[in-house]
Amino acid sequence: MSNFRGNRSRGSTRRPRFEWEPTVKLGAETAPEDDDVGDTSPGPPGDDHRAGGLRVLFANAPLAYRQAMAMAIGRLRPEIEVLLADPEALDLEVERFRPDMVVCSHVTALVECRVPAWVDLYPDGERMATIGIEGRRTKTAGIELDDLLAIVDQRAGDRATRRG
Repeated sequence: MSNFRGNRSRGSTRRPRFEWEPTVKLGAETAPEDDDVGDTSPGPPGDDHRAGGLRVLFANAPLAYRQAMAMAIGRLRPEIEVLLADPEALDLEVERFRPDMVVCSHVTALVECRVPAWVDLYPDGERMATIGIEGRRTKTAGIELDDLLAIVDQRAGDRATRRG
């Protein structure tokens, strides 16, 4: 991603460190090397995460796409708690983290009934996405980062209205 500049010099074999490293909690995902990620414990179910902030779980494939989207959302919306999980552990992580929004590659029945907003990216390799918000589904030919940000912002606004 062009917005992230590593400080690795040419010819170095060390892994680059970026100016911004996301605060991301990992679910079933393999923990990264070093100490790139802070506290990975989810806290008690239903805890008041980030003072009532939105919690978004990314469990889409491939891994690089999942990480890039999570990093972008985390950087552009630092008040949002971004979580990563392996797609095969989606239901387990929905139970564990109780996210307000899920981005996945295959929406499950549990996601549909327990998560207020979800985005099913490119199901079965099709160049489309299905968006579910409060029980309503919308299909679109594709989805960009701006579209995801709009959904995140809408969900954060809805959550603030309910709390206020």
